[in-house]
Amino acid sequence: MVNPRCPVKPGANADTSSINTIYIMSKPIYTSIPPTTDNVYWMLKFSDGKTSIYVPRDRELDRKLKIKFQAEVAARTSPKRKK
Repeated sequence: MVNPRCPVKPGANADTSSINTIYIMSKPIYTSIPPTTDNVYWMLKFSDGKTSIYVPRDRELDRKLKIKFQAEVAARTSPKRKK
């Protein structure tokens, strides 16, 4: 998650507070889907006080990250479980 009170200097290549976000020229480059507390990635669609629905701001990026995650899970799955 990006801490707005601690801006990243231009030219910094990594955010040490998060392993799923890399910063290039102060713009986040996501390597995995972040938690819903990341307001740069997620947008609040609906909230009634008890339930909140978040949607990604960039649907294409979200689709690519989901495909990447599914490939990583498939690679970790043992051959015995695949049968």
